[in-house]
Amino acid sequence: DCRGRTRVPMISFREHCQLEEAFTNPLPIKVTSSPRTWRATFTVPATPHDKTYEIEFNAQGLKIPDELKTTNVAWQLSFADITNAPGMPPSMYGVTGGGHAFTGFATVIHALKVFVRTRNRPFIVFTAKEASRQKLYDRFIRLVAPAVPGMHGFKLANTRASREVLGDRGGGSSYVIVP
Repeated sequence: DCRGRTRVPMISFREHCQLEEAFTNPLPIKVTSSPRTWRATFTVPATPHDKTYEIEFNAQGLKIPDELKTTNVAWQLSFADITNAPGMPPSMYGVTGGGHAFTGFATVIHALKVFVRTRNRPFIVFTAKEASRQKLYDRFIRLVAPAVPGMHGFKLANTRASREVLGDRGGGSSYVIVP
């Protein structure tokens, strides 16, 4: 649209019907935080071994315009597989694939809710370079508004204005979650 945001399609009827189920059974999270970092970890029971994931928010040095009435700092959101299994590359596949998608999304949304409650009206940014991660994040931001009261997710158009505000994030797609 005219403000440099790319509109994300509405969720499908099937996704709408699954939302209630998707967010009712998150796994327990362990939270650690400091003034500039907030981290939640959780473990997905899996075969042949459990998988441990980390959701992290790091304060960035971006200047957020006052008219947005949000925090004056941007929080960079990242996900990582921190399982110490030999030969396992970092990824979110185990939490979004392999039959654990709803539990994984429920847990990530739960962690996002906890973070939003602890930080007043946060401005959250994240990026995806790979097509598979872009698809995951496109779906994730559609789930934010129905699941996290007062917050909305957007995929940003790759414009000069968005690059000036968010900086060059190395290509790919950029996303925001804002009040």
